[in-house]
Amino acid sequence: SATVNTKILRRHFQELTEGFLGIFNVYFKQKETKGADCGYAAKFMQPHLPQYVEQDLISTLMGPSVAFPKVLTDCVERAKLVELYYKFVHSVNFKHWFHSRRRLAKAALRRAWLDTRLEVDITASIASLDEYERTDVYEIVQKQVLGEMQRLGPDKKLLHKLQGDLDALFQSLPKSLQQSIMLNPQSSTTMKQCYVSSEDEALAGRLSAPEETFEEAGKSPFR
Repeated sequence: SATVNTKILRRHFQELTEGFLGIFNVYFKQKETKGADCGYAAKFMQPHLPQYVEQDLISTLMGPSVAFPKVLTDCVERAKLVELYYKFVHSVNFKHWFHSRRRLAKAALRRAWLDTRLEVDITASIASLDEYERTDVYEIVQKQVLGEMQRLGPDKKLLHKLQGDLDALFQSLPKSLQQSIMLNPQSSTTMKQCYVSSEDEALAGRLSAPEETFEEAGKSPFR
């Protein structure tokens, strides 16, 4: 019947559309971590989506290793498929569709990261790290604190967690390294941006006076 035929056609075109757009799914999933990112710092690293470069995509599609969905190759020749993708990424609708999907993917990725990051036991983590690794993680978390503060509508719970972790990491470093960090103008400015509130002018003064040791101040610069 006409109704059955219509349903079959709709299903077929839906499968074609899903198969065609499925090539882009890799850009909406977490980027695979390799090398150092898989080690001690992995639990602290914020995941990212793979970078999209149009020319890289087209070059990849032109290669022999790409396996297009069978539903596409049954209907369109391989060479014409690459041409269709080229036209699609240059169409007026692509940019809006692609960036909309990326925004949703980034939001989902951030939500998942928030759940796991808030559960990180910084004390246990520090105990498993050597001095070099603690310094490395300290720099990672410091960047995350700044990044969160610069967000429109930062997550206060996450920011509090990151600041607490940064404080714990700082306290775990040798005193000489703590002083070296704070003597660096950029690091000192960063710390003031992160931890100095309008109600804590005294702390701002201590951070602006590197000749005073933390032992003399009698207080952690992060508390």
